Amino acid sequence: AASMLSSIVKPLNDRFAQKQSGYNLFCSRNKDVFNSSGAFVGASLILSSGKLGDDSITSATKTGANQVTVAWNPNPVGSYQQTTDLMYIAIIDVNGNLVGSSSAFAIRDDNDVDIDCGDHIVVATDRAYLASLRADGTMCSNSATALVTV
Repeated sequence: AASMLSSIVKPLNDRFAQKQSGYNLFCSRNKDVFNSSGAFVGASLILSSGKLGDDSITSATKTGANQVTVAWNPNPVGSYQQTTDLMYIAIIDVNGNLVGSSSAFAIRDDNDVDIDCGDHIVVATDRAYLASLRADGTMCSNSATALVTV
């Protein structure tokens, strides 16, 4: 959570936390993301929870040794989404380490974004996560995840 604090955790959780910080809300929501043996359970990670239509990743594809292109459905089910919603994307490895992210760099109408994963070589066990936030910050979506296709 600390590696995503300013870029993803705060924007998607601070405004919606009650009687706690957005960081604490994120941590409490994800308390079971590590199993009893300490292994990261990537499918359990939740970036955000909200009223905007449930976002879905239509593809998360390795497009270079250190790059992933994440595409989403620009028209999710729900009545609150707007074409200008800000998209938040994270690429997290099998151990739970953030290896690439994009915070509010793309809008819903863009349909996809390229994520640079620095010096991390993208592998099939990496996961992409997606969530959206209304441009005025008043609503966010439930987050989605998918394994990266290599």
